Amino acid sequence: MKGNKENGFTLIEVLVASAILFVSMGTILQIFIANLEGMEHSAKMAQSILAERQVLKKLKGINPAIQKSGEGSIEGISYQWTAQKESEGQEIRLPSELKVLKSRVIGLYKVQVEMQRNQKQLKGFSPILLGWK
Repeated sequence: MKGNKENGFTLIEVLVASAILFVSMGTILQIFIANLEGMEHSAKMAQSILAERQVLKKLKGINPAIQKSGEGSIEGISYQWTAQKESEGQEIRLPSELKVLKSRVIGLYKVQVEMQRNQKQLKGFSPILLGWK
């Protein structure tokens, strides 16, 4: 009788292939989780930057030489700000043809902004704004 040859994989071959598959799947899963965390971080940063821009746009409408603090809210984000004089005011003399307008004393003010969403503190920022009296 000639040799009885069976077709198929041996148990060792199946176990080695399974081990390689599981190691590969574990590596791919770790990469996937890291990418998800990175995307979540990027989304939070984008929201933070958008909130800062919106708050800064609101702050540009104030005169920190007159109004030293305030608060507000934009799209679920509440913010508080305080202004401190950064430089001494200088009087601006206008040309003689503009004497109708009165001269102003201007100065730079550092505005400290703190933001919160759902009682959770967000990253604050400190723009320098121009104030006048």
